[in-house]
Amino acid sequence: MSVWHTPHATSRTSTSPAFGSASSTSWTTSGLPNSSNTAARILVMRGMMTSMWVIFDLNGTLLDPAGLLDPPEIPIAALDEANMMAMVTVLAGRETTFKPLFEAALRRGLERAGREPMEVDLSTLPPYPDVPDALAALREAGFRLAVLTQSSAEASETALTNAGLREHFEHVLSAPESGAFKPEDLAYRAALEQLGATDAWFVAGHWWDVAGATFAGLKTAWISRTDLAYPVAMPEPHLRGSDVADVAAKIKRDSPSLDSAE
Repeated sequence: MSVWHTPHATSRTSTSPAFGSASSTSWTTSGLPNSSNTAARILVMRGMMTSMWVIFDLNGTLLDPAGLLDPPEIPIAALDEANMMAMVTVLAGRETTFKPLFEAALRRGLERAGREPMEVDLSTLPPYPDVPDALAALREAGFRLAVLTQSSAEASETALTNAGLREHFEHVLSAPESGAFKPEDLAYRAALEQLGATDAWFVAGHWWDVAGATFAGLKTAWISRTDLAYPVAMPEPHLRGSDVADVAAKIKRDSPSLDSAE
C-alpha cells in the first residue's frame, strides 16, 4: 500500500501535430474504418501500432549533471543522494519538492570535499551528445515521447528548452506534482493516466528508477552510462544500453514496425 496520497492527474495542452484531430469517418467495433478502402485501413493500423509512448527520466538520463561543476563526480553523486532523500520523504509520508533535496545533497558533497557551498542551476544542464539525434529517430519511427521527472514541471520545461530538446516531447510530467516521487509505483501509474496510455516504455539511467517502473508494469530500458552495474536483486530491465542512442535503436528493433502493418 502506498504511503503517499492518491495522485491527481492534471491536463496539459500540447501544440504537437500529434494531437491533430482525426478525419471524420465511420468506425467498426474493432476500431478500424468501416470502409473497403484497404489503404485507409493500413494507415489506421500503422497509427495504432506505432502510437507507443516512450517516457524518459530527465536528469542523469537526458541531461548531464556532470556539467554543473568540477569534479563531475560531485554533482553526479549529489543527484543520486537527492533521490535517496526523496525516497525517505515518501517512506515518511511527507511532501517536499526536489530542488531543496538536490541543493542539500550538493552542499553535503561539497562540504565532504572540503569546499565551500555554492549555488547551481539544474536548468542549465547540457544534454548528453547522443540524445538529440536519438529522440529525433524515435519520433520519426512514430513513437510519442514524454518526460517523467522528480523536478517541477516548470523547471523541467525550462531545462529542456535550454538544452534544445523541448520540441521532442508532447508532455513534461512532474512525479511529485502528480502525487509521488519515483520510484513509488503511483508516480509511473499517474504518468500513464495522464498520457491516456495503458502501456509504455520507460527509459532511465538510474537502476532504482528502472526497477520502480518495472514493478509498476512498464517496459523498461536501463542506460548504464553512470550506474555501470545493475543490482541482481532487482527486476531485470527489458533492455540495456550504453546510452540513449543505443536504447532507442533497441526499442525500435523490439517494437512493431510500420512495415509489419502492410
